Amino acid sequence: MIRSLTLAVLFAGFVFLAGAQEVYEPSALPPEGMVLPPDAHVLPWVEHPRIDKAMAYYLGPGREWLEKCLERVKPYRDFIRSRIEEEGMPPEIYWLAAVESGFNAGATSRVGAAGMWQFMRNSVVGYGMSINSYVDERRDWWKSTDGALRKLKDNYQRLGDWYLALAAYNAGLGRVQSILKKAKGERDYWVLLDKGLLPKETAGYVPQLLALSRISSKWLESGLSVDWEASPTWERVRVERMVDLRLLAGAAGIPLDGLRASNRELVYHLTPVLPGGYDLKVQSAWADPLRQALDDPALKLIQYYLYTVQKGDTLSEIAQWYGVSTSMIERDNPGLKPALLKIGQNLVIAAIKDVGPYRKGASRG
Repeated sequence: MIRSLTLAVLFAGFVFLAGAQEVYEPSALPPEGMVLPPDAHVLPWVEHPRIDKAMAYYLGPGREWLEKCLERVKPYRDFIRSRIEEEGMPPEIYWLAAVESGFNAGATSRVGAAGMWQFMRNSVVGYGMSINSYVDERRDWWKSTDGALRKLKDNYQRLGDWYLALAAYNAGLGRVQSILKKAKGERDYWVLLDKGLLPKETAGYVPQLLALSRISSKWLESGLSVDWEASPTWERVRVERMVDLRLLAGAAGIPLDGLRASNRELVYHLTPVLPGGYDLKVQSAWADPLRQALDDPALKLIQYYLYTVQKGDTLSEIAQWYGVSTSMIERDNPGLKPALLKIGQNLVIAAIKDVGPYRKGASRG
């Protein structure tokens, strides 16, 4: 039987307290022009064999995977939960990132989805993320979390049901709408599942999320270790120019590994130059030292190669060797005319990669 629950959530310990209310019945049609109502954070309770099976897996063969997930998410755990709470969304959505990627901001799927929330390249439009040669913000755990919650809210607005919204996150909104059309008025995710109308992956998707959520409500019974320590607080530090993280971390006296790990969207160890600037995500304890280093005009926070143009050189071949774009070389060499390179002309080139001097016809492979 499906019942609606009032969930009181003690986030620090993932404790969910539930009290039964009324019978939940999916609406025949999604609401029109809706905004999230006051009770939108209520995810209806359901009992289903697939949930039980998933719980048995995570507490059995999948226990090691789950423990790694819990360790991996520790730095961002409180941030994600607070954002879900601020948006008035079901707290169980926290576990969507576990099902998607194991809370791995650097993850890439076999079909090319990337980041903690597994966005495809063509699905970031409208969700505040950019992708170019130097940054892939699907791996930005802050932006992708906000983007994923917005996407889920968009799905909910269109479908009027959180289970269907989660299904659409996996299978795509258009595909779920097509399934509903063929189902001739049936809008209950669990009925659609039992009738075999959902794609195989989507059929297991929501039960896995609910299984993780229910395990989280009884850590002591599960035998999983619980870390009660609060996650670090985070800030964004604006960077208006290209900066080498190795030099910046050294100048600020903060751990390079930590700075890199919290900014997995950077393709290289350099911050990109974007129209609106770029924000490094840093623990609050690191923010002031980083800002001081960035504001110090005496600090040179990027390394360059110096290359002298030889006979037969082209800017595109030089750029390919050093792993940069021709536009980057042009930006760092004011007045440069790519079609009129002069023998003996010196070029400064950002040191994105460790390579030797370029020679005409040389190969890095």
